[in-house]
Amino acid sequence: EFLRDVMGLPLSTGGIYNILQRMAKKATPMYNQIKTKIEQASFVGADETGVNINGKNHWAWTWQNDKLTYILCAATRGYQTIKDAFTYGLPNAVLVHDRWPCHFQMDTKGHQICCAHLLRDLNYINELYKDKCEWGKDFKALLQDAIHLKKEFINADYYYPNIKRQALFDKLNQLLLFPIDEKHGKSKTLQKKLLAKRECILYFLVQPNVPSDNNGSERAIRNIKVKQKISGQFKSLESANVFAILRSIIDTTTKTGNSVLNALHLIATFGTE
Repeated sequence: EFLRDVMGLPLSTGGIYNILQRMAKKATPMYNQIKTKIEQASFVGADETGVNINGKNHWAWTWQNDKLTYILCAATRGYQTIKDAFTYGLPNAVLVHDRWPCHFQMDTKGHQICCAHLLRDLNYINELYKDKCEWGKDFKALLQDAIHLKKEFINADYYYPNIKRQALFDKLNQLLLFPIDEKHGKSKTLQKKLLAKRECILYFLVQPNVPSDNNGSERAIRNIKVKQKISGQFKSLESANVFAILRSIIDTTTKTGNSVLNALHLIATFGTE
């Protein structure tokens, strides 16, 4: 509409689709470079969200950090998608995620559970049991103290013994072994799940570039939700991945402080299909 009404250049929907297809093909080498750099990174956040493709539910996945965003669309939310994308895993990276089980199957240096998600679980428990289950309140306070300590840390604090950090790890062990009343079943279930992943709860206090939450990954795939609110759905998995390729490049360019328009112009001008 803008090209037609403002600039007097009528362009059909099919024409726009063909332009996007050609652009995605030219952008694929850069897209693959982003993936390679993700494979070499020391910290990566991962997330996935539902995406409507021709009336059927598919999934948009992202692996990202503060400099890179890699997005792809797939038919499933299972581990096979991860394996197809990263055959050898991310052996150099600490992976931050929301406890979706298939993320734990990935070969990584370590895992960090998203504390923002965990705090929401604890808020639910505290509202459910009101003042009858102190475990939920104590665990919430532990996470809040750990997040606050992270803000105080300088780089050197991660590599030397720290009294405050050790106190938080000791408190964590106490809470994971604390005898919870059988009447508070939701609390006991969460405690059991966290006990099995205890090393993934406060990992952000031992590596400087690992955040306590996975908000960056949620931001990386939020735009695909915005697009669906406008256009409703994608018509094919191929067109969804055209969006994923271009969005990965746009988001990565933004994170590195470069001009998105200039980056796309260079790809359009010098890229090869």
